[in-house]
Amino acid sequence: MKLHIMIFILFNCSIVYCGTFNQFKKKVIDIDSYSFAPTKRWVTINKDETKSIERLISLLKKSKTGRKILIKSSKKALEEGKLLVHLFKAGEGSLLDTTLVRRFSRSNPDQIMYENKSTIYINKEHTILNAVLDMAHELTHFTFRKPFNPYVGNFTPDQFVKSTVEGLGGEVDAYLIECRVLYELFPTSARSVSNCEKVRDSKTGKFSKKLGVKQFYKVGRHVRTYMEELSFFKLSSNKFPYLSSRTATFISSAWGLPYPLAALKEYKTIMGKVCHNDHKRLVLMKGNVSRAPASMLQGESSKKRYDSFSKNYHNRCQQFI
Repeated sequence: MKLHIMIFILFNCSIVYCGTFNQFKKKVIDIDSYSFAPTKRWVTINKDETKSIERLISLLKKSKTGRKILIKSSKKALEEGKLLVHLFKAGEGSLLDTTLVRRFSRSNPDQIMYENKSTIYINKEHTILNAVLDMAHELTHFTFRKPFNPYVGNFTPDQFVKSTVEGLGGEVDAYLIECRVLYELFPTSARSVSNCEKVRDSKTGKFSKKLGVKQFYKVGRHVRTYMEELSFFKLSSNKFPYLSSRTATFISSAWGLPYPLAALKEYKTIMGKVCHNDHKRLVLMKGNVSRAPASMLQGESSKKRYDSFSKNYHNRCQQFI
């Protein structure tokens, strides 16, 4: 028997380029002896989608930051049994889709094996340049974000928000990588068309994670809704010291909301699926307990495991059932 939960690691706009590319119309990119206008849709590079992905990877390699992320992500892909190029697919939007597969048998539902499977979707409507930036963005999530398992451990909403926004491989890190790639590929034109200057330290000239965190915690007119969500989870706003009601610049394309609020919505979705799946497992465990004679050690052990899991389930899922 196999139960699974789809965990969508949020989003992407591309948050660097959400506008037009008039500044780049006359620019031509050379990719391994092929020349392309950056405003051309990436899926038109080649009729074979895999070939088009390979060309995007070749372009990303021309960036110093891109080369580093490609080396690390290639190793991570091999851990999942994939070549890097096979990690990507064209999609309706750009996002990292991680499937957490949970396996257990009906006869022994308390013994579980977990496996992660990842796919990166690149928006099929994107231009070549935007697709390369999205590739760098999503590879940052894939490579550096710490895997989480909502079925075990202390998977709390505040930890999920912080991990999503400011954690290693989170949205801020992915944005900074995207900015570096952009400026390395188009150093003379990037400044006028991106939001990257909002996260650049004026003293050092470097892109700053601290400035990025401040930008990503701006929720603007959604501040009341965010506070309501915090109240639902019995969380204090003090847990998010950078939270600001100033106008939000960065919006999750998956939810159409500022990232902190989008993360809480995502948490609710994940936990709803987790609790639904755990309820199925609880029913199986209860059936096994009822079939085992109470006098047998195996029956006593099964009952203890069932009671422990039942208590844990109700503590974690009372808000979602």
